[in-house]
Amino acid sequence: MMTTEYDYLSAEEKDKIDELEEKVKHAEDDDALKRYTTQMTLIYEKARVREETSRT
Repeated sequence: MMTTEYDYLSAEEKDKIDELEEKVKHAEDDDALKRYTTQMTLIYEKARVREETSRT
C-alpha cells in the first residue's frame, strides 16, 4: 500500500485514507479495488492542489 506520508492531508483525510487502505486489503473484486484506489487518489490530489494554491 501507500507508505508515503503527506503532511498536507488533514486529520479527516488521513483517517479516510487509512479506512480506504484497509478496504483495499480486503477488496472482494477488481471493481471494488479500483473504486477504493480512485477515492484515495482523489483525496491526495485535492489535498495537493489545496496545498499548492495556499502557497501562492
